[in-house]
Order: sequence, then C-alpha cells, then structure tokens
Amino acid sequence: QMALSYFQESLILRTMHVGKHSLDVASLHFNMGVVYDDLEQHDQAISRYHESLRIRLDQMKKATSTAPELEDSVLLTLKCMGHVYKLTGDLDNAICCYVKALEMVNQKFSTLREHADEWSKMGLRLGLAVPVPTVIFADMKSSTDTTSWKTHFQIMNKKELCHVFEPRLTKRRSRSTASKLKRELSKIHSIIIDLVQERKQKSLNTESGSLRSNKLPGSSSMLLASLPSTFKAGGDAFEAALMRSSFSLGRMRLEQMRYEEAADYLETALRSKWVLDPGSSSDSDSDFSLKSLSTRKHQATRLEEDNPEEGQLYYSLGICNAAMDDHERAVRCFLTAMRYLRRSLRRVDSLEVARVLFDCATSHYYLCNFEQSVSLYEECLRILKTYDSPNEDDEENTPSANNDSKSKTFRRGVTLYCLVMAKAAIDFDAEASNLLNEAQMLLSSSNDQIILAYMEFLTGLFLHHAASQVPVRLRAITRISSTGLSLNDGLSWNEMCQSALNLLDQVKNECWFDPMEGVEDSDEVRHLPLSGHICFIKGQVYELIDSVDQALNSYVDAANFYRIACGDENMYVASVLHRMGLICSLRTEFHALGYFNEALSIRKNLLGGNDHLVAETLYSSAIVLARLNRYEASMERYHEALRIQMAVSQDSNEVARTLAGMGICHYNNKAFDLALTCLEGTVKIRKYRVSRLTDSAELVELYGEECSLGSDFYNLGNVHMQMGDYAQAMQCFIQSRDLRWCHVGSGTVTKILEKYFSETTVDEDELLGLAHCLHNIGVMFDIKKEYKRSLPHYEEALAIKNAIAGFSDKDSMSLVNKVDRDENEALVLQSLHKDHEFPRINKATLSASVTRQKIAGVYVKQRKYDHALFHFSHALRIQRQVLGKDHFRVGSILTSMGNALRRTSTPSETAIMCYNESLRISRLRFGQNHVSVASALFDIGNLHDSNQDFSQAMNYYQRALSVYKQKYSQQLRQRLCSGLEKPNSSTDSETPGTEVLSTGDEIVVAGDASGPEKQIRDQYALVTKALRNAKRQDLISRGEGTNCIGDTNDAWLTFEILFFRFVEMLSTYVVDPAQTVMLNTIESSRRRIESAAAHAIIGATDALDYQFQLLLQE
Repeated sequence: QMALSYFQESLILRTMHVGKHSLDVASLHFNMGVVYDDLEQHDQAISRYHESLRIRLDQMKKATSTAPELEDSVLLTLKCMGHVYKLTGDLDNAICCYVKALEMVNQKFSTLREHADEWSKMGLRLGLAVPVPTVIFADMKSSTDTTSWKTHFQIMNKKELCHVFEPRLTKRRSRSTASKLKRELSKIHSIIIDLVQERKQKSLNTESGSLRSNKLPGSSSMLLASLPSTFKAGGDAFEAALMRSSFSLGRMRLEQMRYEEAADYLETALRSKWVLDPGSSSDSDSDFSLKSLSTRKHQATRLEEDNPEEGQLYYSLGICNAAMDDHERAVRCFLTAMRYLRRSLRRVDSLEVARVLFDCATSHYYLCNFEQSVSLYEECLRILKTYDSPNEDDEENTPSANNDSKSKTFRRGVTLYCLVMAKAAIDFDAEASNLLNEAQMLLSSSNDQIILAYMEFLTGLFLHHAASQVPVRLRAITRISSTGLSLNDGLSWNEMCQSALNLLDQVKNECWFDPMEGVEDSDEVRHLPLSGHICFIKGQVYELIDSVDQALNSYVDAANFYRIACGDENMYVASVLHRMGLICSLRTEFHALGYFNEALSIRKNLLGGNDHLVAETLYSSAIVLARLNRYEASMERYHEALRIQMAVSQDSNEVARTLAGMGICHYNNKAFDLALTCLEGTVKIRKYRVSRLTDSAELVELYGEECSLGSDFYNLGNVHMQMGDYAQAMQCFIQSRDLRWCHVGSGTVTKILEKYFSETTVDEDELLGLAHCLHNIGVMFDIKKEYKRSLPHYEEALAIKNAIAGFSDKDSMSLVNKVDRDENEALVLQSLHKDHEFPRINKATLSASVTRQKIAGVYVKQRKYDHALFHFSHALRIQRQVLGKDHFRVGSILTSMGNALRRTSTPSETAIMCYNESLRISRLRFGQNHVSVASALFDIGNLHDSNQDFSQAMNYYQRALSVYKQKYSQQLRQRLCSGLEKPNSSTDSETPGTEVLSTGDEIVVAGDASGPEKQIRDQYALVTKALRNAKRQDLISRGEGTNCIGDTNDAWLTFEILFFRFVEMLSTYVVDPAQTVMLNTIESSRRRIESAAAHAIIGATDALDYQFQLLLQE
C-alpha cells in the first residue's frame, strides 16, 4: 500500500509536468499494475497495464524509428497483461495479448534471419540430409528373401547417421541474440498452445457449447482494437493462433532434434488447419475441395514461414518421421505435401516442390526403393536446373547475388551426388560416372570436407567396379578414361586399382570410426558403416591384384565393423565371410571351411534353408570338403545345394555348375558311374543353354556357356577313359578341343601362339584347356600304340604349355634332335643336383612337366632313350621345384630315368643315383615295407645284376623279396580267412599298365593292367626268379658248381613258393566258391523276405529271422 501511495503521488506530479501521454507516466502505470498484480487485485492491475500499453503504443506510432527499449517495454506489458487475464479466466484476452507479443518477437527475430529462398523456407531452413554412401553386395540383391538384407541395410543406414550439408557462404551473425529470441518465442508459443487448448476444453465442458465469460468490463474491446489486423477475435482466430504456434514450436523442436515432440506439435497444427479449412483435408478433387482451394488463392501468393499451408505441414511431418526412420509414413507425408503444393497457386515446378522431391527421394532410398529414388532425384534436378539460369534483372554482381549463385550450385551438386549414390545401388554405368564427375566440379569450392570425402569414396567404388569388369586376359591393354574403358587413353588397369586404394585411404583419413572407442562415447559413430564399406572395397581391390594377405586383413576389419553396426548375424557379415572362404580355399582349406561354415550358419538363420545364397555357400564349402578328402560330407552339401537350385530352375547355370562339381568329386573318389551320370547331366544342360543363346545378342554370356561346355566335355572324356570307353572319351575330347580351338582362334598352334604373344587378347584359360585336350587325345593314341599319331598331339600341347608357363627357347622341342649323349648326361646330373628357380610358377608349369613325361614315355617305347632323357630331365627339374624334392611323383620320374639310362651307354652310376634317390623318396613317403620301396630295390638289384655284381644284386633282391613276401602273405591270409572283401593295395609308381592324363591323374588301361593281387604275385615270382638266377651266376663266377637242390635257403625258398601256391589254390577252388554260394544264398533270402514283406504282415518271428539274415550278411 505504501508503494502504491508513492507511485500515485509520482504519477500526479509527472502528469502535471510532462503530460499524461509521456513514457514516464506509462512506466508509473505499469509499476502500479505490477503492485496490484502482487496484491491479486486483478481489475486494477488490468486497468493500469491497459493505460500503460495505450500510451506506449501511441508513442510507437508517432516515432519514426522505434527504440529497442520501447519495444521491450511493450512486450513486457503484453505478457503481464496476458498473465493476469489468464489468472482471471479471461482466456480470449489472454490469447490476444500473447499473440501480439508473439508478433513483436517474430518481427524482431525476422531481422536476424539470413536471406532464404523458397527452397530453404520450404525446408524449414534446415540443412540437406545427405545419406552416407553405402555398398549393396551383388549376392544380397539377388537373394530371393529381400526382406532380410533390406532390414540390415536400414539398420546400417539410419537417418540419424546422415550428414547434414549446410553451405556457409557468409559469416553468421552473433547467435546470442537469436538464441535468446528463440527461447522467448518457444515460451510464448507454449503459453498460446496451452491457453487455446484450455479454452477449447472449457468450451466442450459447457452445455451450451459457448465459453462462459470472465472478461473485465470495458477492457476487451479497447485492447482488441489496439492489436493489428492479423488477429481477429472469434473461434477461427484462436484456432489459427493454435495452428501457428504449434507449427512454429514444432519447427523449433526439429532444430533441437526432439523429433517426437516436434511430430506432436505438427500434428496439432495440422488438425487446427483442418478445423479452419475443412476442404483442405479432402484428398479428392470434389467441388467442395476445389471451392476451398479457390477461396484461398487470393490470400497468399508465396510461402509464409510463420503461416503454414497444408503442404508445409505435411512436409514438416515427413521430416519428423524420416528422422525417426519411419520412412514409409514419411513418404506418404511428402507425397501429400507435393499434391497440395502443385494444386496451389504456385507453379508446378517450384523450388518448394523440388525440396519435397529431394527429401522424398531420400526416404525412398532408405526404403531400398532405388528406382523410385532415382526418378525423384532426377525430377528434383530438372527443376533446380531451371532456376540456375541468372535473372535478367540481376545485372549487378552483388555479394548477395554471388552467394545465391553459389548456393544454387552447391544444391545441385548435392542432388547429383545423391542421384549417383542411388544409381550405384542399382548398377554401375557410364551415366552415373559422368554425373559423379559433374557433382565433383559443382562442389569443388565447398568447404564441407565430409561431402567431398563421400564423393571420393564413390569414385573409388567406380574404379574398383571398372577394374573388376576387365577380363584377366585384357588387363594389360585396358585403360579407363572419362569416357569409359578404352585401349588407348587413360589409366592402366594397375593404375585403376592403385587409384582406388589411394582414394579409399583419403576417405579413411576424413571419415573413420575407431573401434577402440566406445560406440556411445565416440563422436564419429556416424562413420561406422562407411568404415566397414571402406575395408570391404579395399579387400576386393587387394583381391584383384592378388594381395591375398592384405585382402584377408581388410575383410576381417570389415566384418568387425559390420558386427558392431548390425550385430553378430547380418547379411553383410555373411557375405564378407563367404568371400574370405573363397580366398582361403586357394591356400588353407581348413580356414576356408571355417569361414564357409560360419557364413552358412548366418545365412540359414536369416534366409532359411531354401535361399540361393545358402546354396552358393553350400556349393563353395563342398569344393573345400572335397579337397580335404571328406567325400561323404562334400556330397551331402552338393546334394543340398542342388536341391535348392533345382527348385528355382532345372536348367540354370548354377545347377550345371553344381552337377559338374559333383561329377569331379565322384571322379576323384573313383566312383566313375556316378561321375558319368552327373557330367552327362551337366553337358545336357550346357548344350541346351548354348542352343538357346546361339541366335541371341548375348555374346558374352554365350561365350561363357561355351567355355563351360568345353570344360564339361573334357571332364566327361576323362571319366569315359577311366571306365575304358575309349571311343566315347575320344569323341568328348575332340568336341572340347574344337570348342576351345574356336575360342583361341583358328589355324595351327604356331599361329595361335604368335597371336598369343603379339595381341594378348587370346583367352589364356581356353588356350590351356586346348593343351589339355591335345594331351589327352595323345594319351588315347598312346593306349592304341599309335605313337606316330600321339607324339604330334603331345608336342602341340607342350608348345602351348611352355608358352603360358613362360619357358625359354632352350626348353623347346626343336632342341631335342640336337642334344648329344654327353649333354644329355650333364642335363640329367644337373636336374638331380642343381636347384632351379623359375621366374614364375603358374597353372601351366606343372602341367608342362606331365606332358614332357608322356613324350619321354613314347620315346622309350620307340627306344629313343636320349630323346626320352631330355624330356625326363626337364620334367624332373620342374617337379622338384614345384612339388618339392620329396614328392612321390618325383620318385616316379627318377625310376623312369633310371630305366632309360640302363638302356644307354651312359655309365651305370648315374642310373644308380636315380634309383637311390627314388628309393629315398619312397621310404620317406611310404615307409620301409611298401611295394614302391620293393620296386626300387628290385630295380637297383637288376642294375647290379646286369653289371655282373651278383652279390650286390642278391642283397637288393632279398630286401625286395622280404617286402613282396610280406604283402603276398597278407593278401592270401585276408583272402583265406575273411574273403568277403578284397585287399585294396596299390602302388604309387607309374606302371606299364597306366597312363597319365594332362591333369596328372593316372588311368588303368583296360586289358593291360592287372589287379593288385596279381601284380603282387607276379612281382614276387619275378624277384624270386631273379634271386635264384643271381645266386647261380654268382656261383658260376666264383667257379663253384651248382646242383638242382641248392643250399638251405634255396630249399626254404622253394618251400615258401609251393606253400603260397597251395594256399592260393585252396582259396581259388575251395574258399572262393563257398563264399560265392553263401553270398548268393543270403542275397536270395533277402529278396524273398523283401518280396514277402510287400504282400504280407510280418510277425515277430519273421522279423527276428530277417534280422538274423541281415546279421549273417554283415
């Protein structure tokens, strides 16, 4: 009360001296209103506030420039009045006061805003949300279960991880004032929303539907008259205030990334808009909706940031939903916004529509609708290009015009980047590469290093893709330029790969997530997916340039990043593990099998057991299991893969490939009947696919199918040869040869090799395949003993293999006839003692040694031993370098060389050296009691026998005889006692009854080779006879007489021979017939029981008898 008395006295004095319309008097009225407010005398407080506001508003009208202090005092008075009206329940006047205060703050805030065009205003002045570049694996896109990989794609590429592009063309003004005004606006908007909601609630609670009035008499009309015309009293006015405040507060929450609150406020604004204009909520083109549209045409001709239309509201809701990764709802909001915008007065191709198109395309990208995303980005880019041309009125080169021009340039560059990214998700093409170059030029002056790093990543991705598309045979001559792949200008293939690695390293320096930091604590978590993609692409590039260790390290890092981003089981990790398995399968099969098993487990859990990606991993792991000699496990996976693939298509490339793999697996395990069935099915499918593509324009696919068909014919020929069907084998080899001859160019082998050395466009794989076919055709003639026809085929095959292996001219066939015996001996000794290192070892190196071995064998049969030794020596040199000095095939060549040396005039010491080295290898490889050791001992003994060193010969013969006697007795014991299974002994050395294929496999020649039992028996008899002869010759050489009985050892040896013959006759004429009868009886009983089981009910007794028969059979 004392304060009021002082204020009253001061008011009287100031009114007398400065007049009742002065600002000092207005301040006293305001202070007295504050005191009355504290005393809860609201009528007097409103009266004083009202008078103070009237005076200050009059002063503002009279002033040419309004002082900031006067505006602040008016604003404070309005807020105080609104507060008192709120306390008294006069919600209408309270809302009026806060709306007026809001308009004043908005006016001040608008002066601090930077200039913005319709694009930025439509985008709520937010930066462009640019997606992080990503990689979608080809096997993921081809999966039948698209839901799984799309889910992991969306987990990997969350909207919150995107980069916000905001070009800073000028320095920002001081942000302290703007932030203070934003906080003030937020408070006022919140109060207005609460007041309008409270007013609506009270209106609903009244029976009559009208608000009960608590207005102070005489004050409302004067207040409303003093407010500007933008707000009119009435229900629509209050609903409009709710809409504006909700929209503005929603925008502020969007800037603060409080998306759920923003969505709530924006939905409130949208509902208010429907109340204000019911026709706006109609999605149809009805008369009511069109009438509503026509009534709004004269109201606004441009976008108002604080007075939203339907398009702005729906767009803002779309932004909120996209930020919360609800892109399906976001797309619906964006499409609705575009419909409203294009139905309004503005042009169809406006900047507002372009901004909505951009964000809608981004949401489609996150939904993996890449085709739709590309379409919308292209439409947005088309609109932006129409606004890039300078206006005719803007003739002056002002800073503002320059900034606008740069902003448009950056905007178009970002849109181009997003378009390229969406196109890359579908496929890499030249158009996308050109668009990326254009985007880099447009953004080259930008200071946003992140977006520049993103484009460097895409450039590296395009370079890797281009390098991977170049066939191996064309890599030396292929170049890439801005126009695409060429043979003249641009980067070479190696430079492409190195440039890709350099670009990825630059991106790594700018965008990298350190896995040692916690995901929650790291500010660079948004770089986590990109870090995984960088490692994966680097691994693929390293794989292209054959840097296996670096590729594996990169893949391991990629898998770790993907696990952090998406969890332990996701499609990205499965694909990386599969690729790691493919790499390791060429080196360490056990590691490869582990990777394949882990990938298979993940894919089965995510995709189920019937997806083609599961079949792909099953097929790859089956190959590894076959190499590990796990035949049953390999075939189990082959069959499972085939089941999945045949459910999709029975004549697909995958089915043919799996059947071929099964056939090769059966072949390696001597199951030739099954191999024949699988490979015949493969050939049938390949023939059908080739016939279907013959008249089409798919030349690349046709070429690939013909290459596969040629390989399948070759494998089928090997199977026929192993089964003794030489006519069919020859036919298959000829068909394979003809296909491959067409692929490498017609003409003689000499012309083909000239083309191979000069043009480097000959398919090296097909050329080597041709050599394999020629070799095996030579084997066929060799079996028929047509050596004059086999030798030319061997020589042509060797010429091709030498060319591919890179051997020099000194290894050529033309030198064979020029080599004399002394040079031959030196060459043999050199191959025995000197280590040779070849400049490179490739797929043709070892195969060339096999062909040389076969040529040497033909010369041995023709008794051209010097020629044979020439080839044996070169084959030995190669195999010692490639296979190692202790490999059993090296021992086989050494034995053959020793046999050839015995038939020449070369000193026997060289032959003994070959035999001794072969003996050492056999002992090391197989142990002391193996038939290959006995064979080597016999050869050495035979050599000493021919040199009349009978004591040494007898020593070696006796050692060989002890091994053969042990093996022979084991066979007879097994045959006599068990009888149901034949012993399965085999030698590892090449015998006269075997032929070697170009692949190194041995085949048994039908009619020439004996079974293992007969081989052991014959060798035993041969060594026994040689030992007796050596003893007799030794006695004669010493001058001692011989008799028919010999010594005790001879008598015992004679007894052993007779005993072994007796046991063999007993087995042949007694045991074997009895076993045959028993097996036939068991088989007959089994068939009768099975026949009865099909027509009768079997009782317990019958079942027991049946079990007994099964046990007996076992």
